[in-house]
Amino acid sequence: MKLTSLLGSTLTVLAAAGVVDAAHSFGDYSACTKTIVRKEVHDMSLSEWNTYIGTIQTAMTTPSTTNPGITMWEDFAKMHNQYQATIHGNSAFILWHRWFTFHAEQALQKINPKFVFPYWATERQYVANDWAKDAIWGIQGQGTGVGTDVIGGAWEGFTARVVDADPAAATYLAAFKDAHIKRAYALNTVKGVSSQDDLTTYRFASLDDYNNIYQECLSQPDSNGFHCWANRNEWLHGTFHVINGGADTEVGQMATMYSTIDPLFFLHHANIDRLYDNAQAGWKAAGKSQAWQINGSCPTGLEAADENQSPKCLSLKTALPGFPLTVNDVQFSSQLCVKYQAPVRIPTSAGIKNKRAQMMPATATAAEASYPTKTSVPTKHTKT
Repeated sequence: MKLTSLLGSTLTVLAAAGVVDAAHSFGDYSACTKTIVRKEVHDMSLSEWNTYIGTIQTAMTTPSTTNPGITMWEDFAKMHNQYQATIHGNSAFILWHRWFTFHAEQALQKINPKFVFPYWATERQYVANDWAKDAIWGIQGQGTGVGTDVIGGAWEGFTARVVDADPAAATYLAAFKDAHIKRAYALNTVKGVSSQDDLTTYRFASLDDYNNIYQECLSQPDSNGFHCWANRNEWLHGTFHVINGGADTEVGQMATMYSTIDPLFFLHHANIDRLYDNAQAGWKAAGKSQAWQINGSCPTGLEAADENQSPKCLSLKTALPGFPLTVNDVQFSSQLCVKYQAPVRIPTSAGIKNKRAQMMPATATAAEASYPTKTSVPTKHTKT
């Protein structure tokens, strides 16, 4: 996994140049002695890219100190899978993943204190012909077919050994045991898709989609505001997973609960957390109460098939599965001393008009949003 001259040229294309917007400053950072500033991938410097790549490569080869037989990088996947049933399909999804991303980032800073997760603002680059042609794949590697190994990039050749101790998962995990990173498409094919069906199949959630669920839920009462938004946000987030990992069948790690094996996971979840941060700033400006911003389903009370029948059990005292923390510890990015620099250089797909006509179905329940588990595969998402 050494950097090649091709990868070097990719870094040159992606590296930022010129003036950059100030970091997002929503929240109280007065208690922070150090602030982490996460940047969009197209705004990173060569030095930042080298730190990102080198740190993850080291984690991929460093033995775990807590789980014999796997690496430090695989630790994250093991944990994500272990708590899969309670960290998806409920309103705490976004809160748990906020902390999980920070937790992984802190672990990687033990390798290099300068390490920071970047984010990829795919909602601005959502059209297949646009994202598939981006220089990011020179680092993240190219998919070569349905369920085949990625080639090129910084992670080529990495072998993930992590497996589920549950015997019932043996069939589900067979394709991913001692396997390289896999994706659900041939990147070169996606670059050239032109039919409406193909463009829909490979369409990431757009800025319109996220703006529309924000607006749709803004008028909800205190008892359902956050619940409405969190439910739809989880569904939109899932499209990135199933496009990269597979919808009807899981052919890439991104469609499984071992999705963190693929570094795309943290590029995506840092962005999802940024969008949550932006929504929170909007809710504050709109005068939404704390009750509005926290009410919803919870890890011990998952979403019902009819979201109107879902329990409203989330509170500041709700425990985060796997961590000695509660929602009250992680509700705002400022509590983690994390800021997001606004995207500057990302190539933007044409046609973002903030019209509901471009909206993906926003009424899907969180249960439908979850990407495949070892016991169930959801119906392929319909995108409009």
